[in-house]
Amino acid sequence: MWGSYFSAYKRINSLIKSHSNLSNDIYKLINYYHLMIFQNLTIGDINKLERYNISSGADVFSNMYKDIQELYYSKKYMDKLSQYNLDNIDAYYNYTCKTYYEYLFKSNNFLRLSNIKYKDFLIFVCEYSKIFRTNNYKQIFSIFIEYIQIGLNEINDHSYEGLIAIMHKNNYSKIIVFFITVYNYALEILGLQLQRNSYQKIGFLKVYYFKISFALLYVSSFFFIMIILFGYIWNLNATYSKIHELKKVFKICNKKE
Repeated sequence: MWGSYFSAYKRINSLIKSHSNLSNDIYKLINYYHLMIFQNLTIGDINKLERYNISSGADVFSNMYKDIQELYYSKKYMDKLSQYNLDNIDAYYNYTCKTYYEYLFKSNNFLRLSNIKYKDFLIFVCEYSKIFRTNNYKQIFSIFIEYIQIGLNEINDHSYEGLIAIMHKNNYSKIIVFFITVYNYALEILGLQLQRNSYQKIGFLKVYYFKISFALLYVSSFFFIMIILFGYIWNLNATYSKIHELKKVFKICNKKE
């Protein structure tokens, strides 16, 4: 029982770790994207800051592919977990753009206090991004990482005029607007909801298993004590019978004398 629990716990931790890496890397890439334009950083500068081992082929782009690969490995982590009643990850992104923002304007602290008139604009951006063209969460984030990769590769002219030209390109504004209005909240769902719910469910399961373990321990201890008592009484009775027989023998011997 506990072996199956720790197997599930390890898989869930692996899944959550891959999601955390994805979220962290996307936030970092967005920041680096800005720094490449406003501080004239290069891909080489980013690789140095992240301390990638260039000689082994590691760099900012290979790390992006690793994140995408980990997303597709997530199905492997979820294998054999159906018995634990963990939700299908894709179910967290079962939205249309309209239902997405209806949910966010009710649940998100920032949007709940925002003017409702912005909802139509956000829905328009969402539909333009085609984020919910599929409800497969792996594809949802893979598409955005590809957008970022295209944006980083576009910055090949580091002159003042070249960087200004990048800012006026459609891809720059598209990435930033998509991130702020759509993907930022998708990452919150990935972290705040999916990870929290997974930990809660595995936590409830742990408590349930503890209760079963204590119940089994109590019952087994009771039977163990009863066996000891019955064994002790049985041995005591057998010893008493032997002593009684010896007393009879001694009485007979005394009479003969």
